[in-house]
Amino acid sequence: DVSYSVYLIHLPIGSFVLNFLFSKGVYYEVSIMIAFVVILVISAIIYQYFEIPMQKFAKSLVKFSKK
Repeated sequence: DVSYSVYLIHLPIGSFVLNFLFSKGVYYEVSIMIAFVVILVISAIIYQYFEIPMQKFAKSLVKFSKK
């Protein structure tokens, strides 16, 4: 369910996290794993607190317009 959120944020968030960690001297392989986890967590938050409520709102608009 969070695949669309992952698709939207993987490049900006992943790039930021990788650049930040790499500048701090963290190994590239470790940075990749951390970036992956950060992307999944942020995607789950976006899905839970933005996408689901907006889907419910859109469905309520469709029901309202059919009346």
